[in-house]
Amino acid sequence: MSDADDENLRARPRGKQPIDWTTNGEEPTGISDRDARRRAGREVADEASELAQKLIDLTDLAFAQLSLDEELHEAVRRTRAMRSDGGQRRTIRTLAGMLRQRDRRPLQAAFMRLEAGKGVEAARFQAWERWRDRLMADGDPALDALLAEFPGADRQNLRNLLRQARKEQETQKPSRAFRELFRALRALDEG
Repeated sequence: MSDADDENLRARPRGKQPIDWTTNGEEPTGISDRDARRRAGREVADEASELAQKLIDLTDLAFAQLSLDEELHEAVRRTRAMRSDGGQRRTIRTLAGMLRQRDRRPLQAAFMRLEAGKGVEAARFQAWERWRDRLMADGDPALDALLAEFPGADRQNLRNLLRQARKEQETQKPSRAFRELFRALRALDEG
């Protein structure tokens, strides 16, 4: 900034704004229609880009649960298969463009269902962890309570896994049986 510019800034009375000649003396109404359309377009583009990134980041199991049309499914599959960052970014932009042209509400609803399912799955997982911890702490009484709740469970297998897991814990060996016990408990939920 030159000294003349600095003097002009000091000479301008404070509190007064420069006159905006573009409004023809009318009060400004806020944002123009063009700016509103641009902002709306950017919001749609950002939303589509976010959905595209979510599609790419899904696990294979969650992706298989989505019902997408053939063209979109193939574009997502192709983008997920890419390993090059530059190429993947380019195809994500293409995917976002495809999403901008479609109704995104069903896809957003599907993501909401997936998110809700994660909470349910986490709660089940924690319940099985509590059962495993209870079995490790209490032994046979906890096993009897588990079998009362799940009568179809294999008592012998669970008892053997529990015995092996306790033995591994006492000898401080790697917890292979501990993990197998958890898998057997989760299988009760599925079976």
